[in-house]
Amino acid sequence: MAHFYGTLRGSRGEGSRVGTKSSGMRATVASWQGAVSVRLWHDGEADTDMVEVSLAPWHGAGDTVPLYAGPVSGVTLRAIGAGGRCGGCKAALRRCLCEPVEG
Repeated sequence: MAHFYGTLRGSRGEGSRVGTKSSGMRATVASWQGAVSVRLWHDGEADTDMVEVSLAPWHGAGDTVPLYAGPVSGVTLRAIGAGGRCGGCKAALRRCLCEPVEG
């Protein structure tokens, strides 16, 4: 039975996929300058849906930069402001030292 659901829209229209608790779901969206990778899975021990979001290389371009890893819900992150800077440390996002704030 489907536990996760994903959609994608591009020049050829919209598509969707589903994932189960045991299969999880992984998606990569890329440009010639790099990609964004998202992985969802269910942590059965904690009975919680988890996510990892990161920037990723694509065909030799871009860097691996972890952006978030933790529960899909229940965590409040600081807002990212103009110019790709977070609200706390004012560093460029890839060098940001701000920590997630438990909500």
